[in-house]
Amino acid sequence: MQPRRLVRGLGTAGLALILVGSSAVLTAAASGAVVPATAPGNDNFASAQAISSLPANKVVDVTDATTEGSERMDCGMTGQTVWYSYTPGSDTLVGLDTRGSNVSAVITIYTGTTLATLSEHDCDSRTNGNAADLVLPATGGTTYWFQVGVYSNDHAGHSLHFNVVALTPPSNDASTTPLTVGTLPYKGPIQDIRGATNDSEPVSNCAYQQFTVWYRFTPTKSQTVRVDNLKGDFLAAIAIYRGAGLTLDSCTNQSSVSFRAVKGTTYSIQVGANTSNLGNVRLRLRAVSSPSNDTFSTPKSIGTVPTDLTGNTTAATLQKNEPQACDGWVGGTVWYTFKPASTGNYRFESTNSMFEEVTGIFSGSSVGGLSPIGCGGPIVARLTNGQTYRVAIGGSSGGNGQFKVHVSRGTPPSNDNIASAKNVSLGAPFSESISTLYATNQVGEADPSCSDVPNNSVWYSFTPSSNAVVRVQTLGSSFDTILAAYSGPNPGSLTQVGCDDDSRLPEPEYLHSSIAFHVAAGTRYWVQAGGYSFTSGTLKIKIQTVTPPANDDFANAITVADGYSATGIDSSKATVEPGEPSGCTGGADVNGATFWYAFHATTTNDLTFTATNTSSTPIISVYSGTDINSLTEVDCHYGTETWTPTSGTDYRIQISGQGGAVGLIDVTFSAP
Repeated sequence: MQPRRLVRGLGTAGLALILVGSSAVLTAAASGAVVPATAPGNDNFASAQAISSLPANKVVDVTDATTEGSERMDCGMTGQTVWYSYTPGSDTLVGLDTRGSNVSAVITIYTGTTLATLSEHDCDSRTNGNAADLVLPATGGTTYWFQVGVYSNDHAGHSLHFNVVALTPPSNDASTTPLTVGTLPYKGPIQDIRGATNDSEPVSNCAYQQFTVWYRFTPTKSQTVRVDNLKGDFLAAIAIYRGAGLTLDSCTNQSSVSFRAVKGTTYSIQVGANTSNLGNVRLRLRAVSSPSNDTFSTPKSIGTVPTDLTGNTTAATLQKNEPQACDGWVGGTVWYTFKPASTGNYRFESTNSMFEEVTGIFSGSSVGGLSPIGCGGPIVARLTNGQTYRVAIGGSSGGNGQFKVHVSRGTPPSNDNIASAKNVSLGAPFSESISTLYATNQVGEADPSCSDVPNNSVWYSFTPSSNAVVRVQTLGSSFDTILAAYSGPNPGSLTQVGCDDDSRLPEPEYLHSSIAFHVAAGTRYWVQAGGYSFTSGTLKIKIQTVTPPANDDFANAITVADGYSATGIDSSKATVEPGEPSGCTGGADVNGATFWYAFHATTTNDLTFTATNTSSTPIISVYSGTDINSLTEVDCHYGTETWTPTSGTDYRIQISGQGGAVGLIDVTFSAP
């Protein structure tokens, strides 16, 4: 392989990239100096820098780092990569991170012998601020390849730090060898938990602790105890267990939790990393006073609405048999009673909380016999005049702190329920702006495949008079939207035909939704529109028939040759056929939008297909075969796909969007 040579132009009218064989130069598009730009010495896999001893601290300027044609890009890596290799003499637990870098980074670990045959072991991107962080149980005698590069086209900096250290498990790595907590207040030692393990340990409800250490505490008197991590390297997951059987009492993934400690009961405290967010731990325990309405039996009363509920859940706890709102762990709670003066839709909304607040509304008279009415942050529920409801306020995943929840009553939209869906005519584009602030979710509401049930949803319906492609969009809405479409004769018999969470269209519509799907004459269709994760506001929706790209369907794939290019292909008008394959683990799921190309190879020269989109890098999937039901995936990449064909083989190239992303796409194809 010839070395790549980069020349960087400093003119004022822009730069042009010219590829010649395996060399690359940048030339000025107008007058200006043109200077050589030197790529790092370990820019290529073949020139990977060997790490011979630990610890190793490498610093490299990646301004002029490049990417090889067949180099994989995972975990959000978008280019400017460098390579390292490491072969331990014996089994070693190794920590890798990019702390100290001024650019968002990705680390990918591979094994193998050549770039084309590498097998990915693990990857991570910017889990500690801008830093990637991984732990590798390295096997003696095995060569590992470390690809380190830039995350998501981040060009804010250029100095990439790569740190590799040998790790040792802490002494309190297991629940059977905990550190003992004596009298309160207590402050434990500072510990790097990257060397910790989690073998056959209990997993708490609020977080998966991948690397854990243990403490043991037996109080000499009953009291409320606050447990927190004093080190701010990451948000620690903390779980409190009772007794020898390790019965879960409380937990959080927000580095602090309070619990009611009973005299003489032994508590085991598990502290660890939430997924791969790693760093140092220093545990503190201290006695605190719980709020007056901490328990179900001591609630505060909600009076006239509208009103504001204020308080602090820092020292709030959970009772035995207390229900968990939203089927998830909400940490310590405070309680209220509410007896509405009139029947209507009531909204409980956090307006100034210092954490991700969750409100649960229940009916019932005992803590162990409550029935959920609704939950969320915010939450809208239809409540009945004169009935007494119980309201619990806590924090998602154990979050806690000061809160302010506004309670109000409002009128729901007329199409709040599917039975009252607004009928739409497809004779002309339909659009409207509607408030979903007081919309609700029905019991058993349809749950789309691309996300959770849309919050505060509204419904639309139409029956086309002819076959067509219909596009539905929520561009311009004031909140993060979810769209789903269904076919069926009535609300009780629905089949999903389209779904999208984030269309990734240019800001400010990045979090808005767009779906397109085929409709058949005489069939009734239903559209469900709402918010992601308890969001609501002003919904702007547009429903219209559109003309899809000519090569929308597999059977209409456009045959390409060397030099082919096309610009401005609107993938928001593209659809997905039943049974379409999904390259790159899901590029063409039911919430995607695809179009197709065809090529018949007559040589074994490398083929390159590129696809660009201003908002999200498209997925390019290459298949061999001519029948959509019997395709064989050859390869799949984001943005640029290069593969070596077999002469005489028919290929199909599928272009799709990441997670339902759509937009105006440009494509090029070269077949030298």
